[in-house]
Amino acid sequence: MKQATVASGDSAYSVLRDAGVMAGSVMRWLGTAHDAVALHRLHVGDTLTFCVARSLDGTKRLQSLALTHRGATIELPGPPVVHEGVAQVAMTVNHSLPRALRAHHVRARLVDAIKAFLHHDRRLPARLPHGTRVLAVFAGTEKDPQQRLLCVDVTLKGHHHRIFHFVDGAGHQYLMSEDARGVRMLSMDKPLPHARISSGWGWRINPVLKRREFHKGIDFAAPMGTPIRAAMAGTVDLAAWHGNYGRLVEIRHNPGLLTRYGHMHRFARGIHPGTRVHAGQVIGYVGTSGLSTGPHLYFELWEHHRRVDPLVSVPTVQVHLQHSEQRQFETYVHRLDQRLRLG
Repeated sequence: MKQATVASGDSAYSVLRDAGVMAGSVMRWLGTAHDAVALHRLHVGDTLTFCVARSLDGTKRLQSLALTHRGATIELPGPPVVHEGVAQVAMTVNHSLPRALRAHHVRARLVDAIKAFLHHDRRLPARLPHGTRVLAVFAGTEKDPQQRLLCVDVTLKGHHHRIFHFVDGAGHQYLMSEDARGVRMLSMDKPLPHARISSGWGWRINPVLKRREFHKGIDFAAPMGTPIRAAMAGTVDLAAWHGNYGRLVEIRHNPGLLTRYGHMHRFARGIHPGTRVHAGQVIGYVGTSGLSTGPHLYFELWEHHRRVDPLVSVPTVQVHLQHSEQRQFETYVHRLDQRLRLG
């Protein structure tokens, strides 16, 4: 059991986060607590009394919470406690590891990130040999035993190679080998947060050329002049007229990853090659320049020189964990080893 005294400028969120409680756990608790309104009216000198428990991944989650104000204590029941179990699912690779994982209901975005991990990891081939044995480890509940992928254990030539799905205290997701090397899954904002998708990824009839084509991007319909925002932080490589794209901004996010924003009416002030932009920064305005039938944004995501579906693919970047993230990861691996015997 822990206690924390509320100081000037504190909120329930900041007090609990400073105590190391995982952000998601705090938000779920504050959103479901019966007397949550009391948590939004804290006074200097109030006391929060709480109990936390470590999950399998080493993160701290709230188990109980009480607020003391002027000597009176209010118990604040939150979301029901879910006891996690571990499920192990054995499978054999007949075509590819991603296909085998999809067949066992692993989320498409996570499978895509595993493909990126295999692309960078030199100890495992990007395409595993036919008949390779794989053990997928999930955390979940009785109703949903495969709720969250924890680890994939690949047996190749008598050796075990493990791919860990690790989430750090800030909510960043990684796919890592045991030496703390792998890829981080990047979050990507929508360039037009509230716009309607008028044409998605896949085969369609081109509205201008009236012929069948594979649409390798996403069209967002929006009024002329609507601000367009950078999906991720990066450096502007191109801000110019570019053929059928019309006015185009291209942003490089790392050596193998870029986004393109086409058919703009105009560029935002200061947007030119070499400009550093942050995620959510306005880079231009919706238009209908180039090969276009009306005002919209044409958005593309490029990985390793090819276009991929922005609504499914997860951008990744190679990382080697350091300092606190590495310690969190080592704790995660240790706790998982205590629960499992993978070889």
